[in-house]
Amino acid sequence: MTNHPNRLRRTRRGAVIAAAAVLLLSGCGDDGGDDTTSPPGLDDLVGGNGDVGGDDPNDAGHGDTGDDGSVELEIVPPSFHLPATADVPSDFEVLPAACDAPDGDGTWITYAVPEDWDNTSRSGGGSGSPLSTSTELGFVRPDAGDVSVDLEPESRMPDGTILDASGEEWESFDYEITTYSGDGETTTEVTFESRGTVTVGEQDVEIWVADQSQAPDELGSTEAKARVEVADLPNPAAGDEDKLRPASFVVTISWDAEDGDIDDATIGSIIESLTLPDCTRERIVALEEVQLGEDLDGDGEVSTAQDLFG
Repeated sequence: MTNHPNRLRRTRRGAVIAAAAVLLLSGCGDDGGDDTTSPPGLDDLVGGNGDVGGDDPNDAGHGDTGDDGSVELEIVPPSFHLPATADVPSDFEVLPAACDAPDGDGTWITYAVPEDWDNTSRSGGGSGSPLSTSTELGFVRPDAGDVSVDLEPESRMPDGTILDASGEEWESFDYEITTYSGDGETTTEVTFESRGTVTVGEQDVEIWVADQSQAPDELGSTEAKARVEVADLPNPAAGDEDKLRPASFVVTISWDAEDGDIDDATIGSIIESLTLPDCTRERIVALEEVQLGEDLDGDGEVSTAQDLFG
């Protein structure tokens, strides 16, 4: 899979039929949790009247009209922004990928942590797609308390606009905590400060930290957050400028600094180790092939739900 593959074309009728497969796959999850950024369903690919993208089939973004009156949609295969592998410090351990772990306890996006961190827990949820599955791993540090590393997919508009939990345009990681007591209501703002950037693949990733000391009575942990661009996925029903839809994740590292702090170098090394392994890429492409009914990796075959789920 390259980042600049040949473009494909297909008819509106084919897009509608293939999109229906998404409805069948949406109930197939790894962890049974809520789907934060599930792949687009039928309504995302076709308008309410059955047309693609709008009422007028001659509108921009619908592609060319074929001799039989069908509308050809341009499909751009997925491209990826995380590397498949990464160099890590000698005293770090790379965690297994979900598609390689014999017990299925890995993560779709992999990373490395200090080798003396003991992985003690795993939780998460999503649709089963690597790009809509959240995963949180818990670790215990020697004589220094617990740490959690959470990978959370973001909700984004086709044009790339990032949405917050309320569906509004995202502005910052800062948030407010409201507490109530006999004296009334108190609102505390928790702010994140930049700790610089690290390089992940070819992207510069900024790290933000909210120290628990700014609100010790309300915060039980210090948090470090970083947003990483993971992939661009086919968006055939979009206009000419939006043939791909972005997928990104927020990585959150949390720990109680009173048990022992984590320095910026360790945080940076964890973020720099983020990778999208080959087996994860293959599953992403296969899911897109099922959804769109097109060969996206050039192997001459189109993946089916049977191939993925047996």
